[in-house]
Amino acid sequence: MSRATCSLKQDVWSALLVDYVPSDSCYTSEVLVAGMKYGSYTRYEGDRTEPVNKRNHPDARKHPHELLQLVLQELSLGRVIGPFSLQSPPFEHIKICPLNIVPKGEKKWRLIQDLSSPQGHSVNDGIFHMPTEWQLIDDALQLIHDAVRGCHLVKMDVKSAYRQLPIHPD
Repeated sequence: MSRATCSLKQDVWSALLVDYVPSDSCYTSEVLVAGMKYGSYTRYEGDRTEPVNKRNHPDARKHPHELLQLVLQELSLGRVIGPFSLQSPPFEHIKICPLNIVPKGEKKWRLIQDLSSPQGHSVNDGIFHMPTEWQLIDDALQLIHDAVRGCHLVKMDVKSAYRQLPIHPD
């Protein structure tokens, strides 16, 4: 069975995370970098034996050609594995979540893998909740205000950020 891959440069991230102090001791810099190489553990605490096989959302069914192109792109980038037969899945227990596509601009589509469906039995329902604090624009403004003259501020929006890290098969 093939494995999903990670395009992030582990040696660079290892250097960047040298002084990282995690808010949760389970997520040290070593664990984060190992997740890039071997796949990240999701701390899934739900029922692994309950099968889920949910039909794709209406927009995905309405635009099968666009959906197929997006799935093939994910396959070519090593972000997903497959295809495989439901009679012979790659894991003993498997949850098949619905896909959706949403328009992005006039001629592009964004692939959505709905890990929150079906409600109460979804993949997301079983993942350990770890509160996350996102930076606000006010934080960036304060950094600009406090910086010495001539400093530069860079903002990054990582395309497909949630698809950058592979999930460990366990």
